[in-house]
Amino acid sequence: MIDKWLNDFEAAWVSKNIDQVLSLFSADVEYWETPYQRLENIKSLKLEWNAITKQQNIHLNLRVFSSLGNKHTVMWNLSYVNESLLPQEWAGVYLIELDQTGKCSYFYQTGQKR
Repeated sequence: MIDKWLNDFEAAWVSKNIDQVLSLFSADVEYWETPYQRLENIKSLKLEWNAITKQQNIHLNLRVFSSLGNKHTVMWNLSYVNESLLPQEWAGVYLIELDQTGKCSYFYQTGQKR
């Protein structure tokens, strides 16, 4: 189930389809944008995800590092060109929990700019 979720996540991000990204999360998702920034609801997620509309030439690599039941650790690398036409590279880890319907009910990310 995690492989399908990650494929859908990548496709939605690369195509800049914010509604498709949001459809991958449960309505009551516990979503941590950073270790110190919890987004409280889907409206907050949508505001955060609006940033992808300014990204160009998006490349996202996702690799499942470990899984235990419906809990997954995913290593990620992201590169894109920002609105100032500067290349950006990031890497980090996602902690993802999927519910019985395949939606993400817990999302925690940590990452660093290269």
